[in-house]
Amino acid sequence: MTMTDFERELRAILIEVGERAPVVEDLVSRAATPVRRRRTWLASGLAAATMAAVGVTIAVTTPAGNEPAGVSTSSTSASTQTQAEALLGSWRPVDIVGFDNSKLPPSGPPAADRAPNIGFTSDGRWHGSDGCNGIGGTYRAGDDGSISADAGPQHLIGCDNVPNSIVLQRAVRFAIDGRSLTFSAADGQRLGTYERV
Repeated sequence: MTMTDFERELRAILIEVGERAPVVEDLVSRAATPVRRRRTWLASGLAAATMAAVGVTIAVTTPAGNEPAGVSTSSTSASTQTQAEALLGSWRPVDIVGFDNSKLPPSGPPAADRAPNIGFTSDGRWHGSDGCNGIGGTYRAGDDGSISADAGPQHLIGCDNVPNSIVLQRAVRFAIDGRSLTFSAADGQRLGTYERV
């Protein structure tokens, strides 16, 4: 049976606390007294039950809003979420350089299945739509804001074809500011801005 990350972290904390506990010279003689032994076991049992309750609470907590669900711990909370983790989820284009942005849908949830959008998953894949064609491929994102993406095969049904795929393939940097995602090219030129769906 393997330990989860939470169990490993809890074990490390308990060991650290135990090492910091003051040493009492006649603790062994006190522990030999039955009444004190029962109190010691009772205190240990209560501490273990409290830690278990905290663990269950953490394990069932999920972030609010449209953020990706998962275990809410200090390493994945909104305040300490990495850039790469913040990229996960769905985004809709609001401004693409060189594209007639009047053809983009209004702000808010997509009105149709094929509304222009892109989405990123934790397994290194991206997916979306250019407005009428399904698009997708693989990507790598770093916590330093670096990104590289490639596109897989896609259909080419004629429509206004929002160039989401081109933006991703040209992007080398991304930046997230609240609900806004911006992609930039190698020369620093902004390629497009998206908002979280």
